[in-house]
Amino acid sequence: MKKNKEFKGLWYLPSNPENKIGGTLIIKPEKIVLELFGCYHTESESIKRILENKVSTVETIYGDINDNKKITLFNCRESLNINSLNSVHLSTYECLYTLEGLHLNSTEDKFFDKISLFSPIFSQWKQPAIIEKSFYFGELNNKVKKVEVSTDQDSYWKKNFDITEGYQLTLSGESQFNGNFENTEFNFSQTTALSIVCKEKKSFSVLLEKVFLTCKFITLATQIPVLITELFLYNQQNIPQNSDPIKLYFISKKKSTQKVDSTNFLFTYDDISDIFPEVILKWFKESDRLTPIRNHLIASIQQKGYFSSLDFLTIIQSLEGYHQRFIGTDKILKERINDLINNFNAVHLIRNSNIKVDRVVKTRNYYSHFYDRKGNELLGQELLEETNKLRVLLTCCVLSLIGIDNSKINEILNKKNSIKRLF
Repeated sequence: MKKNKEFKGLWYLPSNPENKIGGTLIIKPEKIVLELFGCYHTESESIKRILENKVSTVETIYGDINDNKKITLFNCRESLNINSLNSVHLSTYECLYTLEGLHLNSTEDKFFDKISLFSPIFSQWKQPAIIEKSFYFGELNNKVKKVEVSTDQDSYWKKNFDITEGYQLTLSGESQFNGNFENTEFNFSQTTALSIVCKEKKSFSVLLEKVFLTCKFITLATQIPVLITELFLYNQQNIPQNSDPIKLYFISKKKSTQKVDSTNFLFTYDDISDIFPEVILKWFKESDRLTPIRNHLIASIQQKGYFSSLDFLTIIQSLEGYHQRFIGTDKILKERINDLINNFNAVHLIRNSNIKVDRVVKTRNYYSHFYDRKGNELLGQELLEETNKLRVLLTCCVLSLIGIDNSKINEILNKKNSIKRLF
């Protein structure tokens, strides 16, 4: 979400639509709060709850706001405030999800067949390439003399990919123009949007799982957490085409303040466009088996600004788990690491890395089991350097699992900036 929003209106429980209470819904990226001038309990019930320090949770709250717009709040956690000076009791609900434009009974209602998401990073990972810009410079200096901007309806594009049975992922390029011939300023913008479409109606909680899994793939590619700015839900059969989509808000703890440079991505869509249909399908199909390793990898490759022995342990555990799960032989850690190095010997960065396997194993034992130091465990700068080598090896493992062969992995890692992001 780009900025905070507020909705003033009347709020009530679906089971008691006559008891409507005025209040304000405040939506922030990190918090969704409903503030009411009243409460849904009697005064005695409210006092008892406060004295017993009981936390009440309401599954669903409906809201009616201006222009007959409907709001639904889900998973609402209540806190009460009784003012002894007057009869107005205030109540506050922190909510997990908000739907703008619809009253829905439950997060599990199978009502939607499409969800669209937007994030600035999508447009850098897959360029929209709709708006064309031409710059003309003066003959006597390097100052821009004229700029031409153009867009063509034929430039709009859409690509569909199967991800699991009954689901498709759609990438599309869109552009916008704000202004008219009377204005002195014009604004052109272009974006890449992602959508997930399903053949049968699904709950938005199920569609959100697909969204988050898609975002993890983009995070793997870009090495940067995906900050979703907008989410829209559709019921393409029951809601008229010209009506506004249902907007979904949810609490997100992800904040991306770092400047994004697409040249530092591990890979872009164009880098793997020839194999993307197979790769994204395998990403979803291998989701369950890949989950712990994928999460550890993503956690380890994101830039944190500091390094600790826990980073080393996370990667070494992931490598050990990958070997056990996908190669399946009963071997000691040293043999597992050597197997993985041999599997990716065709990748230049692995072949030339000279990973100190014996010292890596002893260091794992030292930090995992708190053995006494023997004097040859990796510490400080050496530990950081070996961890970076192992991070590249783990990246190769995950890329291989989703269908990228060693030749393409080598091509991806040989990009100077891709390697830099892993170190």
